[in-house]
Formats: sequence, structure tokens, C-alpha cells
Amino acid sequence: MLRLLPPELSLPGWKLDATPETAQGIELYKLINGGDEIYMQAGFKRAILARYGNGKGKMINLEIFEMASPQSALNIHKKKIGPKGKKVAVGVDAILEDYYLNFHSGSFQVTISGYDAEPATVKMLLDMARMVAQRIRSSYTEEK
Repeated sequence: MLRLLPPELSLPGWKLDATPETAQGIELYKLINGGDEIYMQAGFKRAILARYGNGKGKMINLEIFEMASPQSALNIHKKKIGPKGKKVAVGVDAILEDYYLNFHSGSFQVTISGYDAEPATVKMLLDMARMVAQRIRSSYTEEK
């Protein structure tokens, strides 16, 4: 799953804040405090969570969940999005709400969140989302 993370070289001014955390199966409860039940019920396989910082106090969290099937990724996606978001062209059914961006692609559900809705933060959310979506598409091509 590490290969799905955007490389720091592609994120000018942003770096990983710590080593990404991973989980498989029931280990998910260690990564997310509460809420792991909906993932487990939907067919969770594994996840990677990474946090990026820009050295100026801004942080962005990236969460990639691999589910058992594209349908289970869609089911999780529907539970994560709200009614007030706007559609953006990333992955499938990408929704941007304030400083949260959710999309799914294949068996993956992705959430990227900043801590503010400033234009620079939102731009980085979108840039990261596009990179992750491309890496997910590339991983499917490599597996075939």
C-alpha cells in the first residue's frame, strides 16, 4: 500500500510528518478510534494512513482503505460523504466538503483531510487526490 502514497518529491513544500501507519483485518481498530465497525462489516482488507506537513503548521491526513470489492468501497464511500459537498474530477464520485475530500476507485476508498478550507490547503488536497487516484489506476494495470 505504500506505493499508493504520493512521493514527497511530487508535493513541493510538503513532507511525511511520521512513518505511515498500516493495518490489516481486525488491526484497524488500532488506527481509527471507533468507526472501524462499519469498515469491518463492509469487507475491510487493509489500510494505510499518512500525515503530511508543510513546515508552517499545516497538516493533511491521507487515509486509503482497501476493501473486499469495488461495491464495498462504494458502500463505505456513501457513508463518508455528506449532502453539502461539491463534486470534483478525481477517482469516482469525488466529493469535496470544506477541507475533506472523499473518493473511491476500484476496491479503494480514500479520504484526504486538511484542517482548514484555505485555497492552498484545498489545492493540495486535490493534488494529492489526483496522485493517489493515478497510483491506484496504475496498480490495477500492473496486477493484470
